Amino acid sequence: MRTMHGKTFDRNGYTFFVMYHPAAGLYNQNLLPVMETDMQKLKEILDTPSSPTKYSKKRQMELGQFFENPEG
Repeated sequence: MRTMHGKTFDRNGYTFFVMYHPAAGLYNQNLLPVMETDMQKLKEILDTPSSPTKYSKKRQMELGQFFENPEG
């Protein structure tokens, strides 16, 4: 996983960004700065209009809606 960490790749029109699982920071506090940087990079990817991802803010669902309607 370390070799892929922090990299993006495209598959089937979707952009993937490889990050550590959030629980990793609980077990290894040294990863917290790395994970914070990852979250900043992820925000940049999502905020970039020319990003080749199919992600769209129109497709975002509020957390409450997710739990009210688990099928989508």
